[in-house]
Amino acid sequence: MNNILFIDGGSHADVKKALRQWIDTYSEQLNPDFVFKIYKNGRGKHVIQADDQLDNDSFFFLVNYMQYPAGINYEIKIAGYAKGTGQNVLKGKNLLVFIPETDTEYDNVYVVTEANENYKLEFGRKTVESSEPRLYQKQSFIPTQEPGILKVRRKKRPDEEVLKEERSIENRLKWMFIGIISFHVFNFLIIRPSSTDRNISFENVSYFIAIGISLWLFWDYKVLQKNSHYLKCLVLVVVITGYLILLSGMELLDISKYEASVVIFPLIFLIIQWPLRYVFVQVMNREPIVERRPGNFPDVFYCCFLMMVPMFAALILSVPFFNLLR
Repeated sequence: MNNILFIDGGSHADVKKALRQWIDTYSEQLNPDFVFKIYKNGRGKHVIQADDQLDNDSFFFLVNYMQYPAGINYEIKIAGYAKGTGQNVLKGKNLLVFIPETDTEYDNVYVVTEANENYKLEFGRKTVESSEPRLYQKQSFIPTQEPGILKVRRKKRPDEEVLKEERSIENRLKWMFIGIISFHVFNFLIIRPSSTDRNISFENVSYFIAIGISLWLFWDYKVLQKNSHYLKCLVLVVVITGYLILLSGMELLDISKYEASVVIFPLIFLIIQWPLRYVFVQVMNREPIVERRPGNFPDVFYCCFLMMVPMFAALILSVPFFNLLR
């Protein structure tokens, strides 16, 4: 059995409503082809067959939400069955997923493997051994009637809202471009000839601007989801990087090997970001979640990869880059 839930208690209307709420809540992260089936399994009992391709993290969230649905007051017992697919101790194991009656934290699930290994999965944190021992028990189910079918509904956004967001991104781009260029002009014309503070030197301000660009590109990630915006950012970063290289060549900017990695990081970030995002969208059929707290393993992996790989690449490439400037 994979991605199947047995629910004891609750009315059919409430169970179906809870499932619909969860699907709608995570609709942007779910494959639009996913299908969820809900069966009546006797008086006050239901079986939900989630899509077989639903990943473990999403299934665990589903079990938790069905136990604690927003705005629905019912008392149920729930047991979910799945196959471990994550890169952890659960991989390849048959899992029974449940929430004990003694639970008071409301943001985790408990798992017991077919070998009766007990774990507690804390959302967003870690997997630990559980103090709630339970034996793995299989349940059988033979459908006797047609199920109710629930599909993923993509939220259609009005054109006005889309245009409003587009204008917001364009304004952010405009003001960030103005701000970055203004900081560099101020740094060159004012700070370079007049600063006597070693902590507010021409070099330090230049590097802090490069760090600021890197943080902006990472956290304001929606500006990179459209090719035209991405190209504008790429042009800006190429121009800024070329400007700093020119200053170094004119011996107006004293650059070290570490500082060279800071200078080239935004450019390497953008070079890696585009193909990485393209692969993610093709595989997951959605945009990665970056600008808010990632909820699923693919998003967490994407964020870590997007930050760490350019960082190491910049450190490695800073050596030949530094030697080229010398």
